[in-house]
Amino acid sequence: MNFKTTTHTVKATGDGPERRFITFNGALAGANDAVLGVSQTAFKTGSVFTADIIGVTEVEAGGPIAKGDKITPDATGRAIKAPGDATNVVGRAVNDVTSVGAGALVLIR
Repeated sequence: MNFKTTTHTVKATGDGPERRFITFNGALAGANDAVLGVSQTAFKTGSVFTADIIGVTEVEAGGPIAKGDKITPDATGRAIKAPGDATNVVGRAVNDVTSVGAGALVLIR
């Protein structure tokens, strides 16, 4: 598959794995954090890494997701289905995911 994404270089203010949501200040995103994008590599405090910020990108799933679901980060930056009252929706699922740890394709905006 070929997806067009916009990437951004970020300086890490914390440690984190690849394919997780990150904050605007370069840390792993939690459930209620504003999301800048998705890390493309693992990162350590002080390092510089690339994040996808617009387009379709792969995020590690934190649970089952159905195509079209609204997506939000969980406490560890993984993609989960947003609850109905969620205000921190970061995108929409492009594929179905049935297990934790699987790759969820997310259209982030």
